[in-house]
Amino acid sequence: MRLWIDLTDLAAWRGPFTGIQQTVFNLASRYAGRDDVGFFIYDDVRRRFFSIDFPEVCRRLERPETGPRRGAVRAAQKVFDQLPPSVRSLVPPHASLRLRGLMEEALHLRPAAGAPVQMGPDAVVLLAGPTWHHRAMLPDLCRLKREAGFRLVAVMYDLVPIFYAHLFPDDLPRQYREHMVTLMSEASALFAISRATQADVQRFCADEGLPMPDTRVFRLGDTLAAVTPVAPESPPEPGAFILTVGLEGRKNALLLYQMFKLAAQERIPLPRLVIAGRPSWIKQDHEALMRLLTRDPDARDRIQVMTGLDDPRLTWLYQNCLFTMFPSLCEGWGLPVAESLRHGKLCLASSASSIPEVGGDLAEYASPYDPRGFLDLVQRYLDPQRLAAREAEIRARYRPHDWDAAFAGFDRTLRQTLGDQHY
Repeated sequence: MRLWIDLTDLAAWRGPFTGIQQTVFNLASRYAGRDDVGFFIYDDVRRRFFSIDFPEVCRRLERPETGPRRGAVRAAQKVFDQLPPSVRSLVPPHASLRLRGLMEEALHLRPAAGAPVQMGPDAVVLLAGPTWHHRAMLPDLCRLKREAGFRLVAVMYDLVPIFYAHLFPDDLPRQYREHMVTLMSEASALFAISRATQADVQRFCADEGLPMPDTRVFRLGDTLAAVTPVAPESPPEPGAFILTVGLEGRKNALLLYQMFKLAAQERIPLPRLVIAGRPSWIKQDHEALMRLLTRDPDARDRIQVMTGLDDPRLTWLYQNCLFTMFPSLCEGWGLPVAESLRHGKLCLASSASSIPEVGGDLAEYASPYDPRGFLDLVQRYLDPQRLAAREAEIRARYRPHDWDAAFAGFDRTLRQTLGDQHY
């Protein structure tokens, strides 16, 4: 039996990892080198699956110089998108996709793929990363599955675009729902990253009238790579700032802005807030948030946004903050809570979805719709003695879950689910 792992998303990724890329990389790096494990990527131009060496993916992740060339592809796409609809309609969709693919190949932006993958009836295909944004990938894979008879399994991160559709552009929830209906109809098993995600799978299948696939829960690792901390550019004063990790709309930085507005109205002094994260891919959401944070006099001198941070700089922020905040509206897991606790820092977190699974009774919680509740928590833990007592409790009781342990748990669960000790 052979395990094939999809690396399509990871091979194309640029910049610091999000939680998903961390998961795919940490699982794949521990499977790499096994004789019974292979890796593949999907080519959405040729609509075929090709083998790829994991070291090749690692080399691409380490090459930052692709940024300007990828920008050239985006610029060309933007020019095409701005053409009048009557002109764009003359170009068939497959032709524009093929042209983009040719540009990426010419600029060496696509990974050096190997031979087409041959997946036989004894194979297991693991979708470890997101696939919904490659519209034809899952249908093509399911067609091969029906022809060859292999088993399909997937890591299930969340169903946020379905149950929180109002946070996304109009067409995305529909596309995501269609993708999930196909996946849950075809998958032999799913591996959810939290009990909350497992419950969402059950709810979704009930809503859609689908039989629920065998869905197991495994815990993610919460370790950053071992690095030497490096202060970011324009660093805040050590020990005098609050840290929150996440800038995407659902991470709920808007609540933190509202909290600072409440504090300003009531003349409550607060430390500086540092928001570290990748800008939201929904451009209009990011622009609206940045207008508030940079133009409102109650926020612009008190809230500092940092983007594009690598692990050494993020580690410095964790080590030097007073405590962290994570008011997210919804999560599949909530990695920043675990990272905060791993650094011995208290996290004032949202009480929503999976987040209490991560922090247990070592974090403090408030509703993600309650800026007053979060302000009260901040005031409570600006007391140095109270904060020191909570930090001592975290250091004594928190048990980090490193990626070796996370991988062992995942691999064991995968084998048990497949009913075979070998792939």
